[in-house]
Amino acid sequence: MPKKKGELSIEERLEQSIVAKEEEPYKLPNNWVWTTWEEISDIFSSKRVLQKDWQKEGIPFYRTREIVALAKDELFSNELFISQEHYDSLAKETRMPKAGDLMVTGIGTIGICYLVKENDCFYYKDASVLCVSKKGDINSEYLKYLMKTPFMVSQIKKNSAGTTVDSLTINKYKTYKLPLPPLEEQKRIVKKLDSLFEKIQKIKEIIEEVKEKTTSRREAILSKAFSGELTEKWRGENKNFIPVDEILLRVENEKQELIKNKIIKKSSKIEPITENDILFDIPQSWKRIKLNDIAFVTKLAGFEYTKNIFPNLVEKGIPLFKGKNVQDGKIVYEFESYIPESISDELPRSQITKKCLLTPYVGTIGNIALFEGNFKAHLGSNVGKIEVFNNFNENILEKYLLYYFRSCYGLAQLKKHRKATAQESISIEAIRDCVIILPPLEEQKEIVRVLDKIFEEENRISELISLENKIEILEKTILDRAFRGELGTGNSDDEPAIELLKKCLEER
Repeated sequence: MPKKKGELSIEERLEQSIVAKEEEPYKLPNNWVWTTWEEISDIFSSKRVLQKDWQKEGIPFYRTREIVALAKDELFSNELFISQEHYDSLAKETRMPKAGDLMVTGIGTIGICYLVKENDCFYYKDASVLCVSKKGDINSEYLKYLMKTPFMVSQIKKNSAGTTVDSLTINKYKTYKLPLPPLEEQKRIVKKLDSLFEKIQKIKEIIEEVKEKTTSRREAILSKAFSGELTEKWRGENKNFIPVDEILLRVENEKQELIKNKIIKKSSKIEPITENDILFDIPQSWKRIKLNDIAFVTKLAGFEYTKNIFPNLVEKGIPLFKGKNVQDGKIVYEFESYIPESISDELPRSQITKKCLLTPYVGTIGNIALFEGNFKAHLGSNVGKIEVFNNFNENILEKYLLYYFRSCYGLAQLKKHRKATAQESISIEAIRDCVIILPPLEEQKEIVRVLDKIFEEENRISELISLENKIEILEKTILDRAFRGELGTGNSDDEPAIELLKKCLEER
């Protein structure tokens, strides 16, 4: 009859606490050992605090959201407390977190950990937060870094898969494997990681500062462009240009010709511009008009998708532009779906055959990008197209409209009719209703020329900002190497980790 766990000798318990060779996730240095969290820590939760016992002051009561904020060192306003008397009563009945313990989120955003500091005093929500109290001399900072590694994140996610809400239970936590180095090596790893991540944090702060300055500068320049300030000197030096009224007359003639030839349908009536649309003065040579007056705005109808698109999806053919193909003012040329050209030709209204603007009307409202029209494509779900009436004459620059909609004025127009649903959305009529600030064609060209030059310089700054993704990968790589013993901090003279593990077991 096999012995019960309490009847085992320390040597037998030590043998059971080590992960079997064939189950080791990866190879470790010789003086390290694979074990589980159950062997090196006590994992427990709190006694339930009823909602009626929550107060507006007293001892802080932490849930997942507060632990996440603490872990990220973010400012937050604590909303819930319990009385000192209630806290003292709970302290007599259950273990309280102490300095060096890890508070780990167990519901929703799981696996985020906060290392309890010396003067911390709080209580925490049962199940939502777990307390991990290390045994023996194991370095708490080492365990905190370990929780951030791709290896630990993968274990936690894998075990929470398939549930409605991600959860991390005590029983699950106990089974997670962890690499345990000698104590002195733990200290060296922590010191090395502290140094590396301090440098990385400084780089992040510099990038964040650049982003803020770049965003502020961009908004200021775009604001000047569409108030007339950017080209004020140009207007004083250039008087010989086609008036906006004449351009609008050409646009209207083209629009009526397209309707007459049944190339497009007459759109529903759009309300005229009101005083509420006039938020600031513009130059006398400019006009305010509605987007519907100068462009054909449409989408793929729901019945067209159901009847024509969905049944005819193929692996190669005419690509479908979806909302996800428009990101951060740029077109993403990675397509998920295609249809045969013959099917696309049956739906000319939602075909894309020339230069146009594309903007999602579900999800990220206000995002917009310019498609150059250098290949045939088709509208897919959740994205609308804006085709300027430029067929017979060059009237309005698409690039000008792109910059306009990326300004605070244009963005506000795209968002003014958005519906506050689970996913933000606007109608095609809402896009048609956007107020456009329109200068003469030659001034449009000058505005685009100046903005192109300015944003070309800012694109160089964007290369620095793109380092963020590389830094995130670097962080994961450093953590991964640290817990494989590959940071160059190892020392073969250290007391083997198995001795440290043995001391942990002796604490039981």
